[in-house]
Amino acid sequence: MTPGRGRLAPASAVPASGAALASFVLLCLVLPLSSCASAAESRRLALAYLEIGSSYAELGKWDKAGAAYEKALAYDASLVEASYNMTRALAERGKYAEALASADGFLATQPDNTLILALKAYALYKSGDAGGALAIYGRIAELDPEDDRSRYNRAILLEASGRTEESRALYAELLARKPGDDATRYRLASILMDMNETAAAVPLLEAYVERKAGDREAARLLASAYERLKLYSKALARYGELASGGKDPAASFSSARIKMLKAEDFESGLEDLEAAILAGWKDAEAAKLLVEDPALADPGLNARVRAVLEKAGIKTGSPKP
Repeated sequence: MTPGRGRLAPASAVPASGAALASFVLLCLVLPLSSCASAAESRRLALAYLEIGSSYAELGKWDKAGAAYEKALAYDASLVEASYNMTRALAERGKYAEALASADGFLATQPDNTLILALKAYALYKSGDAGGALAIYGRIAELDPEDDRSRYNRAILLEASGRTEESRALYAELLARKPGDDATRYRLASILMDMNETAAAVPLLEAYVERKAGDREAARLLASAYERLKLYSKALARYGELASGGKDPAASFSSARIKMLKAEDFESGLEDLEAAILAGWKDAEAAKLLVEDPALADPGLNARVRAVLEKAGIKTGSPKP
């Protein structure tokens, strides 16, 4: 999933170095964990377990990653990379108190280490302390203005806390720095939509959807943007793509609504309404707004729409006199 749908990008993991998987297997055959190994051999085994832990982390298997990091530290307690990644594994496994204690242990001697600060901020966010995380991301921005991952996470939290203008400015700054960053492009477009700056959001959404053709949520947002701007032909084209094959009942209904209320294509709109219902659409509130719209005031046409809705068990009340 693309980072940015209101989610923080995770703290960076420190990459493992040294032994690869094949070396790890050979070492384990020769030296089990309980054996007495020389300092050099212990170091090689620690690096091998660090490599395995990082492999599991990439797969999101944090329990196994944590176990591997523990073994790495059993062989070499001074292996900072394993200690750091173990802290990340604790956060991902929901052991926030332990993760924060571990991060604070690092920060006691390295208070300005932005990598550790970012890890603590991430753990705070995961534990539900968004305010604490936001404060730390602000500190990181002061220490390292080039840390775009932390700046992105700060923008996410600013947006979530209602500080819309600040988050918008930060997203725009990040996108200017990295024009190819799709996650930032989408977040900026979304916040512009929320601020009713639809015309500014559309080119961002168009560029995003062109690059991420399979992102249905983004395509739906673009369709709604076209509709807001009264670009009905473009909106219908997008809704039609989304609704194809009954994949998106809400898109079928949106297409029906535009055709009946804006595009003067009642018959096709009624077909789309029936398709939406067949695909499982049952939004009574949206149905009520449809039949009460002044553009559908013709008694005969209104009655036909109500009949389709009533047949599907969607109640809209009595027509207004």
